[in-house]
Amino acid sequence: MRNKLFAVLIVAGFVLPFSGCGITCRSFVSETAGKKIFVEEVSNPMAAVTIGSKDRIENKSYPIGIEKMLRSELISRFQTEGYLKIVNSREASDIVLTTAITDYQREAVTVQDNNQINDYRLTINVQAHFIDAKTNTEITKTEVSTDSSFELASDRIRDGSDSLHLVLSKAARKIAGALLDQW
Repeated sequence: MRNKLFAVLIVAGFVLPFSGCGITCRSFVSETAGKKIFVEEVSNPMAAVTIGSKDRIENKSYPIGIEKMLRSELISRFQTEGYLKIVNSREASDIVLTTAITDYQREAVTVQDNNQINDYRLTINVQAHFIDAKTNTEITKTEVSTDSSFELASDRIRDGSDSLHLVLSKAARKIAGALLDQW
């Protein structure tokens, strides 16, 4: 009995590392092989408005340059994925990505008794359209929402830039994933 168990474990030890899970990217790679993508400048149609109330403090103004930061994150994400080549013009591309920031919120999460804010949450909503550059038809579209929290500490005040980077990175990952899921 002990020898049979030992033999099964030996066989499993040799077979399992070479068996794999069966998931493959082969069909996706063949469909996207050699395809080029152009990431257009991100549009930001939001108005910079600050709203305050007793129940909830909300800031709808957005950081300067958030559009450039999001575009940079999107380009980095596609370069990391490696399936599509980034090009610098719409004419040279097979796919065009157009994006718009539809909402940005910085809201208080934790407020002390003296109305001092301890924590903020950043939330961003982005709408993205993937367009076939040759036919000018929409391949797919998606709207993503991501958020992150940051703390204001009395000994060191953080401006939330690391949270903003995290939120934009999450949004870029979800947007790139929407195109990958299409194939």
